[in-house]
Amino acid sequence: MEDRKVTLSTLWVFATLNFLYADVMHLIDVVYNGKGAASIQFDTGTLIGSSILVEIPIAMIVLSLVLRYRANRWTNIIVGTAFTFVTLIIQFIVPIFNGTTISYYLFFGAIEILATVFIVWYAWKWHNLES
Repeated sequence: MEDRKVTLSTLWVFATLNFLYADVMHLIDVVYNGKGAASIQFDTGTLIGSSILVEIPIAMIVLSLVLRYRANRWTNIIVGTAFTFVTLIIQFIVPIFNGTTISYYLFFGAIEILATVFIVWYAWKWHNLES
């Protein structure tokens, strides 16, 4: 059971680093190339919303290690599914609909979706052998 917890935690580290680096690349693009600068509003609401959105997968790194089997399994399934859809919407559907797709953002988005789908699948296949 501990191996499964460590693997899930490691997968969340991988996904989180991709989430963060995609955002860093996007900010660099906005600052240095002026792309999308008019559409980004850095007000308090946007910043707190972004902070919460980033904190969730960071928390999953720890939660995957400390939660007991049932809570751990379902938390990974629910949060992994939610982040699959959030990434799909933010990095694919909205940019494609608006005509603002960016290749590196799509690249990171594909990796993030693969990671979160794998987290969901891995947690779904997790059966408690101790019970």
